[in-house]
Parts: sequence; structure tokens; C-alpha cells
Amino acid sequence: MNKSPSRWHSLRFAIQGIKTIISSEKNTWIYIPITIVVILLGLFFKIQTYEWFAIVICLGLVWAFEAANTALEALVNIRSPEIHPIAKIAKDCSAAAVLITAFTSAVIGMIIFLPRVLHLIGLF
Repeated sequence: MNKSPSRWHSLRFAIQGIKTIISSEKNTWIYIPITIVVILLGLFFKIQTYEWFAIVICLGLVWAFEAANTALEALVNIRSPEIHPIAKIAKDCSAAAVLITAFTSAVIGMIIFLPRVLHLIGLF
């Protein structure tokens, strides 16, 4: 007999994970307004479908990497509650993955929105 959780329970676990990320990670309080602003800018400027693809992928990747980083940090903390050089490497590299994704996403956002904003204010 299959003892794995139902799809409904799996969805509830995932939603609990999102709640955990939002409540425990300071950076998500930066990602939330940025996510909202980017979506509003996309609607305001009526960006193209392919640009929406890029925006949605970027937003999804930043959130997904933050979730993975949070999970990895929790696992490392269970295994190595004291500061350990190898545990620090794992945590630092995981945080770097989030930073790289966020930076890349910001660059893509600037490529899409900066010309439109400059045109709107009359500088381009």
C-alpha cells in the first residue's frame, strides 16, 4: 500500500514551505515588493509575451533558489549546529546561487524596462 501523502497534502506542504520562507527569510521581504513592482511594470508597459516569459522565469528562479537555499541552510544547521568551515562553504555557495540568480534577473529586468522608463520620462 502506498503511504506517500496525497497530492492535496503535498500541495499543503509546499504552501507551508512558502509561508516558512516568507516568515523566516529577510530577503523575501525584498523579493515581495520587487515581484509586485515588476508585474505592475509589465502590465503598465504592456510588455511582449516573450518578455513575460523572461520575467516569469526570472521571478520563479529567484523564489525557487531562495527556497532551496533556506532548505539547505536548515539541513546544514541540523547536521552542523556549530560553525564548521565545510558547513560555511555549503551555506555561502547556496547564498551565492540566490545572489547570482537575483543579479541576473535584475539585469534582464533592466534590459526589458529601462528603455521604456527612459522613454516615458523623455530621456530616450
